Amino acid sequence: GLDGVAIQKKTTIGSAPSCSIQLNLPGVTPLHATIEYHPLTRSYWLRDHSIMSTTVNGHAVVGQ
Repeated sequence: GLDGVAIQKKTTIGSAPSCSIQLNLPGVTPLHATIEYHPLTRSYWLRDHSIMSTTVNGHAVVGQ
């Protein structure tokens, strides 16, 4: 898993070498998703950039 991975203000996830978190797994696109911190709401938002899908704890993410 990704336990202990430090999330920055903006973290990119995907198979591209330039991603903050690089995942070389089937179905992972070069820029699969981003996680961004929003200080006004003190929350993190995950945005799906893939044509496949992104899941969190088994639930599909739609948009952000």
